[in-house]
Amino acid sequence: MTNRGVGRLQYSAGAVSKGFWFQELKKYNTLLNKGFGDGEIKEM
Repeated sequence: MTNRGVGRLQYSAGAVSKGFWFQELKKYNTLLNKGFGDGEIKEM
């Protein structure tokens, strides 16, 4: 088994993680604006 292409990754884990957390924060703020509470959002 070989790991071809692993050295050619174009995105770092940090860049991918940053995008993920941005989307989560955006979703959280949207739900807050719709009237959901912090506890309700965390249970979703």
